[in-house]
Amino acid sequence: PGFNQIIDVLRSELITYSTDGSGKFTEEDLPEEWKERVTALHQELIEYVAESDDTLLEKFFEEGNLTEDEMRKGLHQTIQDQVFIPLFCTVANKNIGVARLMDFIAKYGSSPVDRASIKAYDAKSGDEVNIALDGNDTVVHVFKTISEAHVGELSFFRVYSGAITTGMDLYNTSRGRSERFGQMFLMNGKTRTSVSNLYAGDIGSVVKLKDTHTGNTLTGQINKVKISSVKLPNSNIHLGIRSKAKGDEEKIATGLATIHEEDATFVYNVDSELRQTVLSGQGELHLQVSIDRLKRRFNVDVESFRPRIPYRETIRANGSSKYRHKKQSGGAGQFAKVKLLVEPQEPGAGRSVESKIKGGAIPKEFIPGVEKGIESVADSGILAGFPLIDYKVTILDGLHHDV
Repeated sequence: PGFNQIIDVLRSELITYSTDGSGKFTEEDLPEEWKERVTALHQELIEYVAESDDTLLEKFFEEGNLTEDEMRKGLHQTIQDQVFIPLFCTVANKNIGVARLMDFIAKYGSSPVDRASIKAYDAKSGDEVNIALDGNDTVVHVFKTISEAHVGELSFFRVYSGAITTGMDLYNTSRGRSERFGQMFLMNGKTRTSVSNLYAGDIGSVVKLKDTHTGNTLTGQINKVKISSVKLPNSNIHLGIRSKAKGDEEKIATGLATIHEEDATFVYNVDSELRQTVLSGQGELHLQVSIDRLKRRFNVDVESFRPRIPYRETIRANGSSKYRHKKQSGGAGQFAKVKLLVEPQEPGAGRSVESKIKGGAIPKEFIPGVEKGIESVADSGILAGFPLIDYKVTILDGLHHDV
């Protein structure tokens, strides 16, 4: 609360931001009590930058410092090599620190030319190939999809090679079908600027692609390749949801599928065993925002709950038992006897049933019936009604009656 000042170690100055959301700031010399600490950090930063380039390192050892241009060149290179991670403090809703961050990205971040050649994979053979920024054939990668009420699906893409124009046909190597690019836009927040041409390095969006999704690669007819998708973190926070109104289940299912399409780290699973729908996300806030979107966009009312855990049961020691079946049915009646041995198995071994019946004590056509009986008990468990796992049952002996 009240945060609006940043000490910039790169420039060794104090930046004070306005708290009215305008993003305006003033720059001034460091307060006396911070000078020593910032000088040490600034020196540490120079050393780090110098380590990225032998020429800069040599100059640093000779002169003990680097010029601003040398710092800029060195910083740029460390970011390209992904050995240096700059850290910024910002408050987005008050527009504090944002201008400094954007300024740094513009000066030191990667331009398309810094990534003039990228690795891709041949769509047929899977062999690694290089895609050049100035290639003759078009290569486009869709990195995000959002669904808009009046527009339909809006696909965000980057052009990695060649150029793309409105009305152009491209081949989706991920799905094996052609797509025609319709109206394209350059996006700036909510502002869209319609464009008819985009070139390598550009990021744009296109509406109403028929069967293209997040992570898909589209190419011309010559260079059919696939670009690796972003590796997303696992979604480890779980929450159950249920509908408050009957008949909303289909709308909820459609909504969950749409939100997952837009945000691949939002995952949902319909657990048929416990009859519950479980959402998974990156954190509690992520899940809450996703539920709010579900309610707002699809006009459904849901409540959340802690998901029930699908426990499993097992046995810890050997056990044996005999069972006799006798039933009068008005005719000859029914008779059977079976002796079983049950043994625990190693975790992950699963279930197994083995027959050691000799001399036809139980006819072989009745063995599947015994196995089915064992399975029916194991599926519903003994202690708490959860499935029984990691056991072995041996059918040792039995009796039957010919009639």
